[in-house]
Amino acid sequence: MTHASKRFRVTNLKLREISTVDHPAQAGALAVLIKSAGALSMTDIDIRKNAAAVARGEPATFTRLQYEDALLKRAEELADKQGVTPEQALSANLTTDSTIRDLTNAYEVANAAEYGSTIRKRYAGAGA
Repeated sequence: MTHASKRFRVTNLKLREISTVDHPAQAGALAVLIKSAGALSMTDIDIRKNAAAVARGEPATFTRLQYEDALLKRAEELADKQGVTPEQALSANLTTDSTIRDLTNAYEVANAAEYGSTIRKRYAGAGA
C-alpha cells in the first residue's frame, strides 16, 4: 500500500536508457532531465531545476538577473545548434523549448517578487 504523503527524491543517478510509456506506473511522478556537455556550472543547473520547479508552483529561489543569464545561455546553446543568432534562437524556440519556457516564467515570477518588495519598502512608512 502506498501513502500519498511519502515522497522520495533521487538526486544522484546515472541513466543508461530512457523509455517512454503511454500510461505511467507512478501517477503524478515528475522527472526533470537536463542534458549538458559539461558547459553548465552547478549554479546553472540549479537555476534550470528551480525554473522547472517554479513552473510547478514552487517559489523562485534565484534573482531575475540569474534567470535572465540562464535564459541567454540556453539561447546561445540553441543558436550554436541551429546556426542562428541567440536572439533568433530565443524567438524561434520560445514556445517549443521547455527550458526557455520555464526560465522565462521563473524570470517573471522573480521580477514580480522583486517589484513587490520594492513597493513594500517604498510605502512602509507612508501610514506613519
